Amino acid sequence: REGGGGWLVKRLCGQRGVALVDYVEVLCCGRPNPILQFFYLFCVSGGYYFFFTSAAPLIPGPGASEYHRYTGPLCVMASLLFFFFTSLSDPGFITPENEKAYSKAYPYDNQLYVAGLRGECSTCKLGPRPARSKHCRVCNRCVGRFDHHCAWMNNCIGENNIRYFVGFLFGHILLCSYGIVLISSIIWGELDTRGVLESKFTNQGKQVFGAQAPLLLLKWTLIYYPVLSMLVIFLGIITVALIAFFGYHMYLIYQNKTTYETYKWKDYEDMLIEQAYEEMMRKEEQEGRQENLTAADGAVSGAPRGG
Repeated sequence: REGGGGWLVKRLCGQRGVALVDYVEVLCCGRPNPILQFFYLFCVSGGYYFFFTSAAPLIPGPGASEYHRYTGPLCVMASLLFFFFTSLSDPGFITPENEKAYSKAYPYDNQLYVAGLRGECSTCKLGPRPARSKHCRVCNRCVGRFDHHCAWMNNCIGENNIRYFVGFLFGHILLCSYGIVLISSIIWGELDTRGVLESKFTNQGKQVFGAQAPLLLLKWTLIYYPVLSMLVIFLGIITVALIAFFGYHMYLIYQNKTTYETYKWKDYEDMLIEQAYEEMMRKEEQEGRQENLTAADGAVSGAPRGG
């Protein structure tokens, strides 16, 4: 494991650290288990607990209206529904009974998926596997329009549940953004109520109002509202990651591709480049031979004949 961050782990923790990382990766992502599902639920329940104990007592208040007592839990419940729909739904497992339907829905394109090259799946007892399907080594099942195996869901993402997965990402973007705005409004309302915004502070030798010194306000907030501040930072980091992942999947949907097919297309393009290079070298070699033959013929024809 020298690629990625493996070299850093090896330098910091040695070979045992690398072995531990490999073991955790296999444990979480290489076999069916609910470890990351429980971790996700732990993060959601922990975040809601801190929100309930630190932010809810300030609702209603100068920064948040009464109705936020109800919209917050409803947003969390909606996000959890998408999580359970994605985790528990059939991603599109292919069986001998529905194999023909998948083959009809996804014809071979003779590029990524060539009819004569698609092997049988003895595990799933399928003939030539339908195009755009893949046998997941974690679930040990063939999945139609396979996208990827998601360890967070402990399930494959395929034709039948990709909409739930995208809804999960979008719903959590809305949930985290809503949490950032709500908590920030609560903190700002508390700063205004306590007169911090109108108070004077000494900043670099100058007297300024709190509203004109954002760094001082940030320090004040971190001191007096540490839990709410950490929640905003945590939600901000998660939101950025979710937006990037959601945007990537929306791009794939627009391109009518899957995550798995992006790798296959890369391999296919590399193969075409290699074939084109080999063809070019073959032509240059043939042209070189032809030039040598022509030069040899010229030398023979121009040589004096003995009498």
